[in-house]
Amino acid sequence: MFFELFILEMLCFFLFLALFSSLTRCVSSHPAYFSFLLTRKFLLEWSDGAPASWVEEKHLVGSDSLEEWDMAEEEGEEIICSDDILQNKVEQLVRWIRELKEEKKQNPVRIVWHVGAGLSAGAGVPTFRGKKGLWTRNRPELQGFDLSSVQPGYSHRALVALQRAGYVYHVVSQNYDNLLGRAGLVRARMSEIHGNIFQERCPSCAKIYERATPVERESNGVLPGGGFDHRTGRFCETCPGEELLDTLVHFGEGLKVHLATNSIEYSTDRRL
Repeated sequence: MFFELFILEMLCFFLFLALFSSLTRCVSSHPAYFSFLLTRKFLLEWSDGAPASWVEEKHLVGSDSLEEWDMAEEEGEEIICSDDILQNKVEQLVRWIRELKEEKKQNPVRIVWHVGAGLSAGAGVPTFRGKKGLWTRNRPELQGFDLSSVQPGYSHRALVALQRAGYVYHVVSQNYDNLLGRAGLVRARMSEIHGNIFQERCPSCAKIYERATPVERESNGVLPGGGFDHRTGRFCETCPGEELLDTLVHFGEGLKVHLATNSIEYSTDRRL
């Protein structure tokens, strides 16, 4: 019985190989008949509130989005520094900080840190751009990544320790994942220029509400006067009838002026 099952499994295996080989030759010889297998499709979100849908590449030819997708897919694999290189970089940073302290003497050392996707990638958060980025790959199975389950990584905790030691004057962050805040970084010393997916704010009193799970917009549409609809469907506890807004900068939007201005001002005339 066992031998018969083994023979049957082997026959099925070789049959599968033969079918796969035959299909591959057919696709190569007659690509027009199998274009539905070869055509790239991209999941697009519409600004008028219509449901997201898959669009064939041919309808996007000449668009900025397709060009950026192609450029991102051509990028090489992410380079991970070896332990020796990382140690050298850390030692270089320590030298810079010591030189700055010596230069400032009794004056406070004001160091501005600029951080981005690489900081959170180390904690397991997928990046948007790059060869394996969420936006580049644009696959439905990647859309439901649970940010609320991710914990701050070593780099987040290191920045908090440096802040407590007096070596972080301000942090300009491109990340939206709230990991720096959850790690304990003082929010008054941080500019999240792309927003924070765990926060919503009142446009009247500017009160910030921090949630345990990512904030979702009430719709994916635009407002009657133009611009993204940031309303979340919840209301401010202080301002009667005032709808709360998410804080994210969505694709196609510009940076919020006050955050961009603060980031430039904090970074201007800083040695490090």
